[in-house]
Amino acid sequence: MNRRTSILFVFLFVFTLLSAPFVQPLQAAPPEPAPTQSAHTVYLPLLSSQPAPLDPFSIAVDPAVQPVTPSLPDLGDGVPRPLAALAGPYATNVSFVADELLLQTADRAVLDAFLARYSATLLLELDPADAGITDLTPLYLIRLPAGAGDAASLAADLATLAADRGEQAAGEHRISSPAGARVLSIAAAEALDGLAIAINWVGETTAIPGSTSEAASGPTWRGTPYTRNAYDWTYMSRGSTQDIGVAAAWSLLTQAGRFGNRVPVAILDKGFVRTADTPTDLRTATVIPFMGDPIGVSGDGRSPWHGTHVLNTAVGRADNGSGTAGVAPMGEAIAIYTGYDYVLSIAAVLQARSMGAKVINMSYSAPVPAIVSWTVLPFEATTAAVRRSGVLLFASAGNDGRDVDGRDCFIVCWEHTWHTPCENNGVICVGGLTWDAQTRDVDSNFGTRGGVQIFAPFEVYKGADPNAPDNDRNLGIIGGTSFSAPFTAGVAALIWAADPALNAEQVWTIMRDTAHVPGTLHVPRYVNAYGAVLRTIGTGVDVQITAPTSGTSHQEGLPLRLTARIGYVAERAGIPLQVQWRTSTGRILANQSFSPGIGEHSVDSNVTVSDLARGEQRVTV
Repeated sequence: MNRRTSILFVFLFVFTLLSAPFVQPLQAAPPEPAPTQSAHTVYLPLLSSQPAPLDPFSIAVDPAVQPVTPSLPDLGDGVPRPLAALAGPYATNVSFVADELLLQTADRAVLDAFLARYSATLLLELDPADAGITDLTPLYLIRLPAGAGDAASLAADLATLAADRGEQAAGEHRISSPAGARVLSIAAAEALDGLAIAINWVGETTAIPGSTSEAASGPTWRGTPYTRNAYDWTYMSRGSTQDIGVAAAWSLLTQAGRFGNRVPVAILDKGFVRTADTPTDLRTATVIPFMGDPIGVSGDGRSPWHGTHVLNTAVGRADNGSGTAGVAPMGEAIAIYTGYDYVLSIAAVLQARSMGAKVINMSYSAPVPAIVSWTVLPFEATTAAVRRSGVLLFASAGNDGRDVDGRDCFIVCWEHTWHTPCENNGVICVGGLTWDAQTRDVDSNFGTRGGVQIFAPFEVYKGADPNAPDNDRNLGIIGGTSFSAPFTAGVAALIWAADPALNAEQVWTIMRDTAHVPGTLHVPRYVNAYGAVLRTIGTGVDVQITAPTSGTSHQEGLPLRLTARIGYVAERAGIPLQVQWRTSTGRILANQSFSPGIGEHSVDSNVTVSDLARGEQRVTV
C-alpha cells in the first residue's frame, strides 16, 4: 500500500549526470542503473526541459550526529548493544544497532556461510512458522565482531542499490561513528550480492507530555474542564465537535448484548506496570531473552511508562472510579515488552500473532532515509504477512509535523524517507487531531499521498501515574500519535466486538467507510466509533420482560401486569416502534395486563421496527 512497484525507463542522458564524481569521504560515483522494479518509484510525465539535478550524494562520518541513547540493554548475555545514528538530508537522526544485522533466508547454508565470512555470532532466530505464518522465511539476528567491515565502498554500493530501485542517490548523509559506517557497508555489500539483509533500526516513542496539572479533580485542558463522565469527554462523546461517539458505541454494544465479546488487542511497547485502569486479566509476554516478567520494568527515561499509557488508551477499564477509560474496555489486553529496535519488533509482531491477537498496536517510529530504505524490507514483509493472516496492525505516524509521503524527483519520483513501521505494507498509519477540533495537530505527521490513512485524537486523559501507584486519581493529559494509534486500535476492537465473525479487511472497511471526512487540510478521515459500531450492528431491538418473572405464580382472577425494557439499538428517525403482547394461545392483548385462569400460561413480548428488525421474549407463569 506504500511506494508500490513499477518499471523504470531510464534515459541515456541521466547516466551522464549520475556518473559525475563528488569529493566527499566514504563516497563514490554511482554506476549506470539497469531497468528494475522499485518499491519506491512514482512516474511523472516527461518534461520539455531538463529538470534541475538533486543535491550531490555524499556520506561521511560525523561525530556530531548522535543516537537516541548510547546503547540498548543486553539480550541476556551481558554484552551491551552499542548504537550509531544516520542523519539523512530530510529526516531527523535515526538510530541503529552498530554491530548487528538481520538476515532473512530459508537456506541454513547461507546463514552458516555468512557467520563464517565475518566470524559473527548468531543471537536470535525467529521462525514465523511458530506463529502460524507459513509464507515468510526465517530471520536471524547476527552480531558482528569489532572491526568487521570496510566502509571504503559504502558510497558506491549505496548508489548502485539506489539505481537498482530506479532512484538517484542524492543529498548529504552523515553517520555518527566508524562502527556504524562499517555495519552499513556490510549490509550494502551483501544486499548487492542478493541477500535479504537489514539494519536493526531503533524507533523512538511518539509521546509528548501535554500537561503537568495533575489532581484528583482532573485538569482543565485548552478551555475544557474535566468531567468524570466519559460520555461528556470531548474526544469520547457523541455530538461534540469531533463527534467520535466512543461512549455511545458502548451503549449500542450493551443494548445489542455484545459488550461482553472479547477482542484480543496486543500492545507492542515497553514500560508496563499495573494501574487502576489496567485490565485485571492482562496477559504479558516479552521477546527479550531471559527477561522474565516484564511488568514493572520501565522504558526509556523520557517516557518510562509509555507502554502503560498506550495500553490504557486502547483497552483501559471503564467505570471503575479511576478517572479515565480506554476506548475498548472489553478488549482482551496483551502487553508484549519489546525494545524499539526492529528485530525485536518483528519478534513481537510474531509473538502477538501466536497469542491470538486480532489487533496489534505499535506506538513508535523511525524515519529511514531512502538511500537505505531497502533495509526495512524484512520488517515490512513481516507486517504484510501478519496482516494477510487476519490481524489488523496500527502504528503512529510520528510527531515531527512532516509529510510522510515527501518525495525527491528527477525524471521519476520516490519517497525520500520511509517512516517505519507506519508506512510498512500491512500497517494502518494513524495521525493525530488537535484537541476538540477536526484539524490536524500541528505536531502530527501527515500524508499528502495517502501515507497516513486515518486520524484520531492526539491528546487524551491519562489515568493513574505509575510513578505514584497509590494515587489512583492522579490525572493529566498526555499527547502524541503514540495515543492516536491505540485509540484507533480500540475502535477496531469495538467493531470486532459488534460482530466477531468479521475478518480483518471487513473491520477496516467499516472503520474507513464510516469515518468522518472533515474536509480539513491533510486529514482525509478520522475515526467515528459510534457510526462504525452502528453500521456493524445494523438495526436491532433488544427486549427483556421485567415483569412477571418466568416461573413465578399469580393469583387467579387478578390482573397480571406486563412490563418490558426495550433497547432500540439502531436509531432510525421517523420509524416508530410497534409493541405487541400475545398469549401462548395466540390471543393479542389490547392492554399490558390480562387475567389468567388456572394453569400454566406463556406471554410473549413482541417488538418490531417496521420491517427492519424484531425482538421477542417469552415468560411462563
